[in-house]
Amino acid sequence: PVKKIKLFKKPLPQMKIISHLDCELLGSDISLFGHMNFTKFLFFFENATQYSFVELPYKEKMKYILHDFSMENSHKEKRILFYPNEIKEIIIRRYLLLWQGVEILMNNGKSYFFNFFHSNHLQTFFSKIEKYFKITVITNLRENFAEQGFQKKWNNNTISSYEFLLAINKFASRSFIEPTQYPV
Repeated sequence: PVKKIKLFKKPLPQMKIISHLDCELLGSDISLFGHMNFTKFLFFFENATQYSFVELPYKEKMKYILHDFSMENSHKEKRILFYPNEIKEIIIRRYLLLWQGVEILMNNGKSYFFNFFHSNHLQTFFSKIEKYFKITVITNLRENFAEQGFQKKWNNNTISSYEFLLAINKFASRSFIEPTQYPV
């Protein structure tokens, strides 16, 4: 049986955090700044309830100029746990037309979109995932699309036009979560 993702409001002291990265959880109705934390057994997102945008130096503020840290949900403590056996795959995504995001696709059909603000942070995220967990990570979309042979399958009528269009959109870095990269 696959465990469901749990939202926790209290800290979990038994988990020793190995490292963390700043990121932003994005959704159609949510934008939460926080940290992606890594442990030996799982990784999890935790929003930064104490984060103060005003205290950042000007140069650092410019990196986050398009992000609203004063959203009404940002004061609520949220934690999303990602167990490796619950994850179908992790796909690199563009956010605001820059390669700085990932979409985590779960076995139960849910997905989570994260912005890491910089491609360097994104590469660090991928290196941590590959180091600690056995999860399918797709970073070369074009190559992965070709390897799966969607065009040949579509030409041979083994997949429908709808399935083919969904595959094209998936491997063109389009997501239902990110409005500037919405599927066509």
